[in-house]
Amino acid sequence: MTNRKSSTLPALSADSGNKLLFSFPEMVRDLLIGYAPGEWIKDADFSSLIHVNGSYVSESGRQRYDDIVWKVNVRGQCLWVYIVLECQRKSEKWMALRISEYVTQLALQITRDNKEEQLPEGRIPPIMPIVLYDGNSEWNAATDVADCFIKPPDGLEAFQPRLRYLLLDVHRLMRSRTKKIRNFAEAVFRMEANRGKDEVFAVIRELAEMLRAPGLKSLRRALNVWTKNLLLRYATDSKIIDKVSEIVDIFEENDMVEAVYENWGDAYKREGRQEGAAKLLVRQLSHRFGPLPKWAETRVSKAKAAQLEKWADAIFDASNLTEVIGAPKSSARK
Repeated sequence: MTNRKSSTLPALSADSGNKLLFSFPEMVRDLLIGYAPGEWIKDADFSSLIHVNGSYVSESGRQRYDDIVWKVNVRGQCLWVYIVLECQRKSEKWMALRISEYVTQLALQITRDNKEEQLPEGRIPPIMPIVLYDGNSEWNAATDVADCFIKPPDGLEAFQPRLRYLLLDVHRLMRSRTKKIRNFAEAVFRMEANRGKDEVFAVIRELAEMLRAPGLKSLRRALNVWTKNLLLRYATDSKIIDKVSEIVDIFEENDMVEAVYENWGDAYKREGRQEGAAKLLVRQLSHRFGPLPKWAETRVSKAKAAQLEKWADAIFDASNLTEVIGAPKSSARK
C-alpha cells in the first residue's frame, strides 16, 4: 500500500503547468516527432536536446521574454526551437507580430552570445517558432506576419516582412486522435481536449505504463503534479478537491482517483473550471499564509479565470498574502 501523507498540491495555472512539462526533453522530443512538419525530424539527434534559458531582456531593457527555448542538432547543425504557450480561451489576433519580435530578440541574443566566427557560415542558426494553444474556440489569427498587413502596392511585395509560426491547436489536433497514444505529448493533449472523465482515466492508465520505463522519475513527478492540477481545475466539489489533493502518486493510485470521481457528473463540466480553480487557490493560499480573512476569500471567489491564474503563479515567490491578491479595501479591514 502506498505510504499516504498529507500532500498539498502546488496551485499551477495552465500556463505554468505546461511550462513545467515542456522543460523536459522527452516532452519536447515527442512534440516535435508527433507534430512538426518536414523530413528533418529523421535526421535530428534528440539526445542532443539542450534546454536554453528563455528569459532575456531586449536591448532597450523595457521588455522581458520568458518562453521555452531548446536547441537540437540536425545533421551536425544547430536548430533552435522556440515554444510559446498560449493558455487562453481565444486566439490572439497579433500573435504573428509577437512571434516576429520574439524570434528577432532571440536571434539578437544569439549574436550577442557568439562571435561571428562561432556561428555556422557566419550566420544565425534556424529558429523554429511554435505556438501551443489549448483554448476551446478555434484559432483564427494569422500564422504569418505578412498576413497582418494589407496588400502593398505593386512592386513593394518584396519589402514586406515574412515569418510563419507552427500552430498546434490542441483541441483541433485531437479531433482525429488515434486509438493508441503515441507519446507523452499526445497523452497531455488528450487530457486537455478530453471527451469526458472516461477518456481522462484511460489516458492516466496508459501514462502509468509508459512512465514505468527507466530514467523517467522526474518527468513522472511533473506529470503527476500536472494531472492532479488538471483534475482539480475541473472539480467543484470540495470533497473531491480534498481527496485528490491527498493522493501522493496519481499513477499508482489511479483506481482510487476513479473511485473519487465515480459520481463526477456535473462537477466535471468545463463551466466548473473557474469555481474549482477559485476553491483550489483558497486552499493553497491558506496553506501558505494561514487561514484567510473573509475579504480575501470573497476576492478570490469573484475573480475571473485569467486573474486566478496570475495569482496562482504569484504564490511561488510571494512572502505574504497581499503580494498575491493585493491589500484589503478600507471597508474590508473592519
